[in-house]
Amino acid sequence: MAEVTQQEQDCFTGITLIVDGHHFKAHKAVLAACSNFFYKFFQEFTQKPLVEIECVSKMALRHLIEFTYTAKLMIQGEEEANEVWKAAESLQILEAIKTLEVRNKTLLLYRKK
Repeated sequence: MAEVTQQEQDCFTGITLIVDGHHFKAHKAVLAACSNFFYKFFQEFTQKPLVEIECVSKMALRHLIEFTYTAKLMIQGEEEANEVWKAAESLQILEAIKTLEVRNKTLLLYRKK
């Protein structure tokens, strides 16, 4: 049976991020720990429970929020990887960028064989 995270259970979430009308509930502390963007944002805007994010797609944000809770990126295809990479750069989620770099290096090695 798959383990359900607190984020998936909606336990104690303190922020809702909105992208293209889709709502993503998350914990401020988790986002701030994983993202310089959110760390700075929450220092300035501590009381906003709803935040609209315009610089990323809902698919990319879904992957990145999942990454902040699981440290896993389940990406399929180069187009999806590029979109998640751009979002990770915009939101300054450095560990996701490092994970994508490792993925790209692994793919290059695999293709050379």
